[in-house]
Amino acid sequence: MNPIVYHITALMAVVLIAPSEPTADDSKADLQALEGAWDVTSIVAGGKKLGLTEAPLEKAVIKDGKATFFWQGKEIATFKDLKLQIDAKQKPKTVDLVREGSETLPCIYKIENDEWVLAMPLIPEQRAPGEPLPRPKSFDSKDQLAVVLTAQRTKKGAGEEPARYTEKAGRFSFVPPVDWTLRRFQRLEYRVVIGPVKEGFVANMNVVLEPVEGTLDDYVKANKPVLEKVHKKFKLLEEGELKTKSGLRGVRLIIENEQNDRLLRQSMYLFGTADRKYIVTCTTLAEDGAKFDKLFEQAMETFRLED
Repeated sequence: MNPIVYHITALMAVVLIAPSEPTADDSKADLQALEGAWDVTSIVAGGKKLGLTEAPLEKAVIKDGKATFFWQGKEIATFKDLKLQIDAKQKPKTVDLVREGSETLPCIYKIENDEWVLAMPLIPEQRAPGEPLPRPKSFDSKDQLAVVLTAQRTKKGAGEEPARYTEKAGRFSFVPPVDWTLRRFQRLEYRVVIGPVKEGFVANMNVVLEPVEGTLDDYVKANKPVLEKVHKKFKLLEEGELKTKSGLRGVRLIIENEQNDRLLRQSMYLFGTADRKYIVTCTTLAEDGAKFDKLFEQAMETFRLED
């Protein structure tokens, strides 16, 4: 099989995950990125930072598209199982917290790496019957009836390891970064590992398998000129080797290129056997790429063949 097949497939994955303009997929990606537990670090209302006694809210857990908020380890009854209806196409992005049998809270949000900021409306003192709550216009609560909540993703305890991602059909597995999620895309054979969102772009890891005979070194050598040919503003930033915990040898290529008018940094890990080759492409925005290098390296150290 011609090596260029891989690179066209990998490019498709980036297009689907990170279009230049927000789409419905961005809303789904943000919802996926919000899944998990969040520790509230700050609450501001009327431009004033509130203490815990003034704003009894310490944690949020988002599961299956629903949010539940906690105080002193207990669920807050009025903030339990709130369905999240996200629209990432809006500026700022909007989310409605839908309370079954009660009023919906129109909010705005942003999520960047492991920080989530949510601006919620406050109920006006003089409010006409049936008058809808106003959606906050910004994340500055000083001149509007809004409370702005900032939360950090809850870190897993020492010794805890996230679940191993295994593809039986592809005969490979690895441990993704903590709190990253899996998502399936059309035309891609294997699930994509989804990470944090920044400026409408989702950091991601995708795996492609090619039934190619020959050595890994020959495969890498054949693909390097193809990379330069098919990518705009291509730069080879780094080339090296990796040995996984299972003893598997891999080759690491870190490149920079432009796709969909976005400058990207891609860490590509290549592994192989005599008759099949694996390429794991880890993609972030170029401006943030270097800070993800260690995270990708740690994940790839867990890569193994499931023969």
